[in-house]
Amino acid sequence: MKPARNKYESLSLISIIITGMFTSIHHTYEIGTHAIFLVLLFMVLPALLMRWFRNTGNRVSLWIYGLLNVWLVVGLGLVDGFWNHTLKPIGFQIQALIAFHGGGTVTGEKAFEGNIIYEVTGLLTFVAGMFAAYYGIKFIQTNRNSIIKSGDGN
Repeated sequence: MKPARNKYESLSLISIIITGMFTSIHHTYEIGTHAIFLVLLFMVLPALLMRWFRNTGNRVSLWIYGLLNVWLVVGLGLVDGFWNHTLKPIGFQIQALIAFHGGGTVTGEKAFEGNIIYEVTGLLTFVAGMFAAYYGIKFIQTNRNSIIKSGDGN
């Protein structure tokens, strides 16, 4: 059974694609042309997953879409965008986040430190990620509730 469209569907997809765009631009500085994999992962895959869900109502596609959102929002939005490009430059250190971020990219980051596009896209990854988190949660909750109400979620 195809799920009914809800107002959060487009907003979720747009916000995750914009977050993916900022993180892809940002990480192009660190990994070069390999960032094309980030574009495919964070800009193309969400659209394909949303299409799969729209056409089939398959809950697996919804789960994968949700996990991709979590990875993008937490791993890249909060840890890289917020901590690495907002808190860390002002001297705020959290050891758990250093370990989560990998800690080994310091030399790559130092090379681009101060580059306005690099720094701004890092920060914008965090800002867009917060929209992606909000709309992603609303989209998944709305669809989860409609699946449960229709009796397909039991």
